[in-house]
Amino acid sequence: MNKLYNNIIGFKKHYPAIKKNIFTNYIRQNIETSYYNKKNHSNLYKLMINRINYIRRLSNIEETNLGFMSFYNADTLAAKMLVFYNIKLAIKIATQYKRSWTDFMDLVQEASVGIIIASKKWNPSKGTRFGTYASYWIKSQLSKFLILNARLIHTGNTRSGRKIYFNLPSIYKQLSASGIRPSSSLISKKINENDKEVSLVLTILENFETRLSYPYKISDSIKDIQLSPEDYILNNQIQEQIHNSIHNFYFLISDNRDKYIWKKYIVSEKPISLVDIGKNLKVSKQRIGQLVERLKIFFKQYMIRKIGYKYSDFM
Repeated sequence: MNKLYNNIIGFKKHYPAIKKNIFTNYIRQNIETSYYNKKNHSNLYKLMINRINYIRRLSNIEETNLGFMSFYNADTLAAKMLVFYNIKLAIKIATQYKRSWTDFMDLVQEASVGIIIASKKWNPSKGTRFGTYASYWIKSQLSKFLILNARLIHTGNTRSGRKIYFNLPSIYKQLSASGIRPSSSLISKKINENDKEVSLVLTILENFETRLSYPYKISDSIKDIQLSPEDYILNNQIQEQIHNSIHNFYFLISDNRDKYIWKKYIVSEKPISLVDIGKNLKVSKQRIGQLVERLKIFFKQYMIRKIGYKYSDFM
């Protein structure tokens, strides 16, 4: 192999003439030759790993030479060699994206697509090693594969959809830590995206899909909008009783601090954050959170005494 690169470096002027003779046989022996064994077709992954373990790592000079040939000369054979000698990286990253519902060979395939793209776009003159550059494209392809195949209704078909999908967990943590309830409007402001796009992604993620083979009746999927007179009266009575219980519970609270939290946070249509409540009461946010949980427990016990266990979750 070193002799091969010495020939390339020493005969740059004659490279177009010797390219076909030198590389074609080598690629045919190492890449285009199928390692698929019919006797071991049931364990293709194990067979592939056994073969890949014998592939050595390219030196910096060898990698750079192949990169220049692929980037500036559009040499497909040099690009193939970059892919071949770095296939271990693709498999290693693919193992990090394993899910219970995915086929690992599909992940390896997507990772291979990513490293192929990297082999054509990598410019060694930028000073970045090929492995560092290729890992970006490999992770991008794997993330796209997971988004498109996690659900029948896709959430990441657009750039904005993928941005929302990957930023949701961190935004939820930030808002929850600040004592703010996450909403589509707040999330859209955080990531500078359209509110309708955020609402669509949230709707898809919050609802589960139903298989066509799942046994159900047509009447189960159609909501009956019209209530019977008895149900309508009962529903109104329960709602009125809950409303009165919420109103009366406020007067049962003896501590002024608890009354402030109840009015400004728990039952308010536009609650202020726990941080602002803490500043107003000169108490830490953690302590305010403890007081909120305690009030919720007291209120639930009060509701159970008033309307029973059956309707205690209506509030």
